[in-house]
Amino acid sequence: MERTIDQELRMRQATIDDLDGITKLAIEAFPDDPERDYRFPYRHEYPEDQWKWTGLEYEGFLNQPESYDILVIEAGQRIVALGIWDVSGLTGAKPVKPGVLGDNERRDANLPHMRYFASRVDEVYDMHFSQFGSKQLHLVNLATHRDYRRRGCGAALCKYGMEKAEREGFVATVFGSPMGIKLYTSVGFKVIGAEPMIMPGDEGGLITTALVWGN
Repeated sequence: MERTIDQELRMRQATIDDLDGITKLAIEAFPDDPERDYRFPYRHEYPEDQWKWTGLEYEGFLNQPESYDILVIEAGQRIVALGIWDVSGLTGAKPVKPGVLGDNERRDANLPHMRYFASRVDEVYDMHFSQFGSKQLHLVNLATHRDYRRRGCGAALCKYGMEKAEREGFVATVFGSPMGIKLYTSVGFKVIGAEPMIMPGDEGGLITTALVWGN
């Protein structure tokens, strides 16, 4: 499976030394994502809270290399794309999810929305992906800085995990936002379901789509 990115870009394994660069990317990569608006509507008013809790979230992933395979793509010394694959099905590790960080403390979030979204992700995962058991690699997070979109970063990060899943006879799974579905289907993922992600009674059309590859 070919993975092609622009020549000036380089993909490598992330380390804990990349935490600040990853945090910066995670904050900057989703300015137009309705999911971020739903969970963190005050992130521009309280950037220090957004930085603190986002950093702690990614530190949690980086401190579990036996559970999460984390890739970054660099342009020079700048991290411009990130992919996090849950590989615990391969290693037998028991991943600890970062969870709802800063509950009752952070000011950048709509706390009820943040809590509900986190619990809803678990519900929807069970609905659509539990059928695959441990024989899956799950793409937890994919982010590309908007200045580097359409240059092969997202596809390369997807195909990294898809190749690993194929070698092991696993499937690859991912939740797609409206922004991400086009990318995932372009590399071969198939839609198997879609679920609302907003609290009952809330207005809006926030939907997450479950996709699988290799089934």
